[in-house]
Amino acid sequence: MVKYDDSSHQITVRVPESLDENSEYSIVSTNAPDLTSEIISEISFDLFLTGGDRLQLVTIPESGNEIECIGLAALKNIIGATRQVKNFTKNEPYCCNLFLQNGNLVKMTFSFNNPEKLIEFYK
Repeated sequence: MVKYDDSSHQITVRVPESLDENSEYSIVSTNAPDLTSEIISEISFDLFLTGGDRLQLVTIPESGNEIECIGLAALKNIIGATRQVKNFTKNEPYCCNLFLQNGNLVKMTFSFNNPEKLIEFYK
C-alpha cells in the first residue's frame, strides 16, 4: 500500500438497459476532484462479466500502448480482446471489479497498466 485516505467520494455505475455487444458500461466519480490525477472522472468499459465473487468491467485491446502488463495480458489470454486498439492514459483503468457481500457493494477496485497499479475503494 502506497497511500491510504478516508474519503466521502460518490461513485456511480451506469449499466445500459439492454446488454448487447454495443453496450457501454460507465463509472462516474461525481465527488472526487482530488483523485483526477490518479483516475479519470468518467470511465467507459467494453465488457461486463460476472464471476463467483465479483462483477467485472473490462476493456481489453488487441494492441495499444500497454507495456507488458501482467493483468491485462492475463485477461487477454482468458477472455480475448474486446477491441482492436486502445491507448490508455496513465489515469485510465482497463478493469474495474465490484465485490458484493450479501448483495451489497463492499469494495470496488480499478486496475491500471502504465504504470501497473491498483486503486481500491471500500464502503
